Amino acid sequence: IIVYVQENAHFVVVDMVLEMLEAVKWVVCLQQLKNTHPHQDRCEKQNTSKTNSIYSFDSGFEGKIRLSCSKALCHPHVMWFCQRSDNVSVPIMGDDRISLTEEIVQKTRMRGTLTWAPPRFQIIFCVQPTHRRSDVIASQHFLCAGCGTKIEPRYMKKLRYCDYLGRYFCDGCHSGLESVIPGRVLNNWDFARYPVCHFSRQLLDSIWQQPLFKLTSVAKNLYSQAKELQRFRELQEQLVSIKKLLRACRLSAGVLDEFEQLPAHLIQELHLFSMHDLIRVKKGQLCTIAKALMQSAVAHIDICELCQAKGFICEFCHGEEVLFPFQRDTCTRCQDCRACFHISCFRDESCPKCARLQKRNKLQEDIKL
Repeated sequence: IIVYVQENAHFVVVDMVLEMLEAVKWVVCLQQLKNTHPHQDRCEKQNTSKTNSIYSFDSGFEGKIRLSCSKALCHPHVMWFCQRSDNVSVPIMGDDRISLTEEIVQKTRMRGTLTWAPPRFQIIFCVQPTHRRSDVIASQHFLCAGCGTKIEPRYMKKLRYCDYLGRYFCDGCHSGLESVIPGRVLNNWDFARYPVCHFSRQLLDSIWQQPLFKLTSVAKNLYSQAKELQRFRELQEQLVSIKKLLRACRLSAGVLDEFEQLPAHLIQELHLFSMHDLIRVKKGQLCTIAKALMQSAVAHIDICELCQAKGFICEFCHGEEVLFPFQRDTCTRCQDCRACFHISCFRDESCPKCARLQKRNKLQEDIKL
């Protein structure tokens, strides 16, 4: 994956000016050395790899641009690409004249070098595959994945593994801190803490309470693996239905305030969780809160005339009990008209409300004709 990090344009322009000044100074210095020490020409020709390159370092950039002295005044356009994969990209160079805007875009610095790039902010939903230490470090070109420090092969065992990124880091970038890994939670319902580098620990802490995980998209089988999550899902669906009913009641302000005990996204959208929510589900905390909210809301609905008026009467048995969609144990709904009936009453028979609506529509059509 190519990593592109573009700095502000004014930094790029300033750096371009500094490069040109350094290039001119270098050419002048070379000319002075030739005039003062003519016998060094042979040495300079043998070391063209060092004398024909100008390196510009700036605290505002992490990359490095190489300019040829012979073409320094002609503004050669160099762009470095850095890939995380083992395939190393080559620089693209162009000598044609282009506009200043295009030149700034082309010369925007990229993070890292040809063989190394610092970790980037990414949310990983899978578990890192297990590989041999030597193979992973070799794929990193024997560089620390965090700072790019060169590591001698004999010191490979000193490097520390980050379970989140699946890379090895030096002790300066990895001090042995541990964290819950989202991929292990989503795939295995595993909340154990694993060693991660400083970058991963900071990243995971920053997203800990953010609702970023839509379980129906990133963990389709998790409900069948985690019984606690399945129980909370049932309560969550009931609470969403109850809250819609309470919002239409002007007497339910006090009960609605109690719903603030749960994060807002859990009541607004199903299957959307943060890592903090999932660990609270694992501990049973969210289920306890949801059950208490259910009891409080049902107690209000049972005595509230406005809420009772929005309920349904079973048209099969015509009983006096008022039915609501959230009563999933005793109530079922017609898929077409969304009317509620007793589960024991509504079996293979046709829905009486649908039949009544069809009869009314047919009668209206006959009147128009």
